[in-house]
Amino acid sequence: MRRLLSCFAAPLGVLLLWAAPVRAEPITITLTSGSIDVIDPLSSFGMLRLFGTGGFSFVSRLSEGRFDPAGCCLEPGDATRFSAEWDGSSLGGAITYGGQTFTDIGRDSSPNGGAVGLTSRFFTTPPAPAAGVTATIVAPFTLTGLFLSPTVSATFTGRGIGHLSLVSTFTGSLDTPFAWIPRDARLDITSVTPEPTSLVLLGLGIVGAWSFRRRRHEEVAQ
Repeated sequence: MRRLLSCFAAPLGVLLLWAAPVRAEPITITLTSGSIDVIDPLSSFGMLRLFGTGGFSFVSRLSEGRFDPAGCCLEPGDATRFSAEWDGSSLGGAITYGGQTFTDIGRDSSPNGGAVGLTSRFFTTPPAPAAGVTATIVAPFTLTGLFLSPTVSATFTGRGIGHLSLVSTFTGSLDTPFAWIPRDARLDITSVTPEPTSLVLLGLGIVGAWSFRRRRHEEVAQ
């Protein structure tokens, strides 16, 4: 049993051991468009469509990954950010690059693997005046991904604008009677990040470093 690396921040040279033999020089892809729809933040279920240089495309369903924040509850005035990661079996689509198509991304029986992670700027949650009130957080994010196959080693990067939908709920607390529950998210890859003054409900902050894990194992018969 050989365990894949658990941190994308590890040296890329070590990562390449998983897919050897691969190209000597890793490919760097810049994302130009695309979107990620998170239908249920708690289960991280959704759909990913990414497009980039070199004819790159990555279309995959999403499940069993991680999306934060999820569940209950975000208190009004909290400074937070959204982040996400999907890898291994939480993906399951196809990547096209350089005229080649690589299928079954992340399946245990497939030699092709991928991973995606993103982090937004910090934002401040708005007041929650009553139960059932809705709000939308708009914040810039950065995305980094990894694709490995027996013939291709590539990283892809991009940035965009995320829309996180919230609905308020009654907490039963005297101090904070109403708080927010994340409902869904839409993350769009863009070529230009707007100034903070054009963002809705965005607090000051910085883009944080992120890492994501690969949980896939490979059994080799001796």
